[in-house]
Amino acid sequence: MFRKNIITDEALVKSISAGGRSEARALEYLIDKEYPKVLHFVLQHGGNDADGDDVFQEALTALVLNIRRSQYKGESALGTYLFAIAKGVWFKRIRKTGRDRDRDQEVGRSSETVDLSTPETPMIAADKRQTLLEVFENLGEKCPDVLFLWASGYNMEEIALRAGYSSAQAAMNRKNKCLKALHAQMDDNPILVDLLKNLR
Repeated sequence: MFRKNIITDEALVKSISAGGRSEARALEYLIDKEYPKVLHFVLQHGGNDADGDDVFQEALTALVLNIRRSQYKGESALGTYLFAIAKGVWFKRIRKTGRDRDRDQEVGRSSETVDLSTPETPMIAADKRQTLLEVFENLGEKCPDVLFLWASGYNMEEIALRAGYSSAQAAMNRKNKCLKALHAQMDDNPILVDLLKNLR
């Protein structure tokens, strides 16, 4: 079994990149080995078991995406890299929770509500969404579904099953075609990059 042995980072990266059963075994190995460390860290910094589960899942998803995008360069051990991502996720949550709490307290102290929005605000948001909708529609059939599943960490076999392709290879071919089309539109429309970054 995968997890009964000590597996090198190189082997784990190759397995995750390959997808399918190899990826599932590699992730199982990482969960067994690294999850207790992340959970302990979250518990030591004010979180609970549910927080630990959420943080680890988010960190593991980010790790898989970074490997698939060749952003993990092997400059640190895979476990160290995953733990660093998890720490960042947790501290970001703490900061957001603090900001939300401060905002709620400020609203509670205020005797009146000030509406800072303008009539243009919803129109701007709608305009952003309309632009993105037009972009995705121009990418071709099933592109939005395939890209969303891929970005969410699904492997090609899972994407093929969910999106209705005959094989993992067919799903990969579609994903590559969709990415190429999206990048071309981003090159032609620099404003689109900001829309993709800032859309809420």
